[in-house]
Order: sequence, then structure tokens, then C-alpha cells
Amino acid sequence: MNVRIEERPAFKVVGVKEEISLKDGANLWEIPKFWERVNLDGTANKISDLIHGELGGLVGICTNMRDQRMDYWIGVATTEATPLEFEEVVIEARIWAVFEVVGPLPTAIQAAWKFVFSEWLPHSDYLHAEGPEVEWYS
Repeated sequence: MNVRIEERPAFKVVGVKEEISLKDGANLWEIPKFWERVNLDGTANKISDLIHGELGGLVGICTNMRDQRMDYWIGVATTEATPLEFEEVVIEARIWAVFEVVGPLPTAIQAAWKFVFSEWLPHSDYLHAEGPEVEWYS
């Protein structure tokens, strides 16, 4: 799996979020179900109309991890004003480990997360920082 380290400026994400359970791997089916709803009800198309900036495409973001729960966002990076029907979150400037993932969803992304936390991170010279985890779907 291709990995690179990048320093990236802060960016705003506009979209929708849902609280997801991490207990007993519930996130492995709750997140794909959330994506399915957002794609089927037209929300993904409405959010995509707001894309403005370097990160074209949709993003999935894990934030606010606590007590076996987290907030999961589906949105886009944008500099546009946030419409009332959506929420926004600002992702601070950071140094990121970027992993290129290729393959069918959701299995490819789930395998990548497993690789990151069970193989790459424990054997790298890096520590997991407090903060969001971002999936970018180009």
C-alpha cells in the first residue's frame, strides 16, 4: 500500500454527520449503511455541488471519539458558505499519513484501516495524534 507523509493546511468540510457505535465492530456496518442512505436520498449530490478547493470528491471523517462512539461525517471540502440544511467542521492544519486505497467499497477501506492500526502505525516512527481521521473519495 502506498503511503506518503503530507503537511496540509486547515480546511472546512460541509456535510452531514451521524453518531456511530464502535462497540463490537458496529461501525463496520453502520458507516456503509450511512453512505447508502446519503447516496440514495440525494444528499451526496447536494453536498457535491458545494465542492470548492483542492480536495475534489466526497470525504468521510471520524471525529469526536468517546466511550465507544464517534461522529462520522460525509461531506466535501469547501470554502463556500454552509447551507442551513448541512453542518460544518473545520479540520486543523496537520501532518498526515496518506494511504492510497484501491478496491471495492467498503471492504477496501475497512482493510486499509486494519492495516494502518495493526501493521503500519505500530512499526512506524509516528504516533497517532488526537484529532480526526479522514477518508477522501476522489
